[in-house]
Amino acid sequence: MLLARAFDTKISSLYKAGKITGGVYLGRGHEAIAACGGVFLTAGYDVIAPFIREQAARVTWGEPIIEAARAYLGSALGYMKGRDGNVHRGLPAEGYMAPISHLGSTVAFVIGCLFAKRLDGKLPGPVGVAFCGDGTTSTGAFHEAANMANVERLPLVLVVTNNQFAYSTPNIREFGEASLADRGRGYGFTVHETDGTDFMATLETFRTAVNNAREGRGPQWVLAKTLRMCGHGEHDDASYIPRELKEEYEKKDPVAVAERQLLAVGWLTPEETISPSPMEAPPLGRILKLLCKDAITISNFSASTVDIENSKTKKQRSKFIRSLNVAIHAGAPAGASSVFFLATMLHLRLLHHLLRDFLLPVAVSYTHLRAHETDQYL
Repeated sequence: MLLARAFDTKISSLYKAGKITGGVYLGRGHEAIAACGGVFLTAGYDVIAPFIREQAARVTWGEPIIEAARAYLGSALGYMKGRDGNVHRGLPAEGYMAPISHLGSTVAFVIGCLFAKRLDGKLPGPVGVAFCGDGTTSTGAFHEAANMANVERLPLVLVVTNNQFAYSTPNIREFGEASLADRGRGYGFTVHETDGTDFMATLETFRTAVNNAREGRGPQWVLAKTLRMCGHGEHDDASYIPRELKEEYEKKDPVAVAERQLLAVGWLTPEETISPSPMEAPPLGRILKLLCKDAITISNFSASTVDIENSKTKKQRSKFIRSLNVAIHAGAPAGASSVFFLATMLHLRLLHHLLRDFLLPVAVSYTHLRAHETDQYL
């Protein structure tokens, strides 16, 4: 949980500094739910489908934190080979599913994996855990998947994290039921409810739900309530969340609650709570040094390693960029009208920015980071 929180915090800082391209979606307030949802699973045996806020589930499932960094930086060494970004990463062959932007579709994907395991004679035993938010439960894909999961009695643990807002839409405008637990019962799931800020209660809830699914007792619906303690993404200031509600949940920060509970049961010592933070200690400290290097730019990608560009393409690209720079900084050609020259320079400048800010980063995302530059931080 603490590792996920620290990583999210640093990624947010890098995004605000302009070093991360694309969306950044934090799991602040979701850490207890996510961590407990991944800790009972075995990579390569079970199926897990985290959504956009489940960095803690990825960590407890076993994803190395460097893979999260590679995804945000578009490294070709990452799971997605630089072809997809940020939270959209996974290893399907190992049962680790990448999130799908079309809400609800990920749930259908997980039950497809479980049905395939049944056809292969591997059930009962493996389970599938799919995470979604309260808003997702109102989509057609979610309905179809939930219905099929019960019809086929698949070992699905469906985690519905009610963070009280579907983007900016509050629960009262999302659904008419008194609780989303009613939807779970309507689909025929065994329903479990927990306070998603209470680590120990959430851990016990997931232990029960996963065991039920593993033992062939049909699909399980885990409804966990929390508050998204940030915007939908870092582009969103969350001004629609009432200040009083934010203050209430700041007192129930799941990371702080977990620390108090772990101290109370003796799983954590007071000395451990004052040890160096994950931002200072390995392995995250070394990874974040890599993230913070000023050299994390196009120059950090090496053509000496595997590179999809051939030498002719590189020479043509370099020559074209040099000619653009010369044209942009040159004086007006003799005989050209000032209007024509201004228009020409404007178009060249726009094209230059397009190449620099979009096309080149996309191209270099298909190359490898220099092994000696990366490995020293691993």
